[in-house]
Amino acid sequence: MAEINFNYKFDKKISDYALQLAKDLQTYPPEDVLTGSYLIQKFDKPLIVNVLQQLSPDNMRMHIISRKFKNKTTFVEPWFKVEYSLKKISSSLVQAWNEVSPNPELSLPEANRFVPRDLRVRVTNSSGRTEREDWAEH
Repeated sequence: MAEINFNYKFDKKISDYALQLAKDLQTYPPEDVLTGSYLIQKFDKPLIVNVLQQLSPDNMRMHIISRKFKNKTTFVEPWFKVEYSLKKISSSLVQAWNEVSPNPELSLPEANRFVPRDLRVRVTNSSGRTEREDWAEH
């Protein structure tokens, strides 16, 4: 899907695109600047497993954004004057989260069989056969 999105992405303003490419130059090597933020170059199962194993309540950061905390914050961000607080998550709550069993009702969906794998235009001749089928017989 990422490749389809990249190849058929909606046009955006050229100035926005130039800014995105300039940012991507900081992240990706030159040969990957155009595709870096869109395409996954290869499937790396060990890397994926490694990252997933590091996701745990023990090393998480939680952001709660709500107007309910107005006038209950302890800091003000200097440039945009946004109020915020920093609090440690209690060890008892982290322990409770570590002891939760996975919910069997939460799972990845089945593969979508309607995702196209070949987006080339196929031209049919008068017999209703594609040029590819005619070519394959010769």
